[in-house]
Amino acid sequence: MVRGMAAAGTVAVLLAASAGAATKPALRLVSRTPIAVAGTGFKAHEHVAVVVSVHGQAARVARVVAAATGSFKASFRGLRAPRCSAVVVIATRASGAKVRLVLAAPGCVSAGE
Repeated sequence: MVRGMAAAGTVAVLLAASAGAATKPALRLVSRTPIAVAGTGFKAHEHVAVVVSVHGQAARVARVVAAATGSFKASFRGLRAPRCSAVVVIATRASGAKVRLVLAAPGCVSAGE
């Protein structure tokens, strides 16, 4: 009987560990006009500084707090990224760790080419 209880306890510990395992933080561009970024996999209620730079121009910063699910959305009013623009997003976590999203400028060809 003790052996069965020990096995059940091990299963419970493994389930709890996998349930609490955080996913790797990630960023994605939600909109180019205005620029909006979504983050997932962050810690619940974590403070995050999100910096966006478009085509090497001056960066804009938004400070957000992740929801209980570890997700957030940051919008940058008045900042847009035309289709042929490179976009760099860096989210700095409370720990100082950085999560990056780099979208290179797609090969844009003019209509005359």
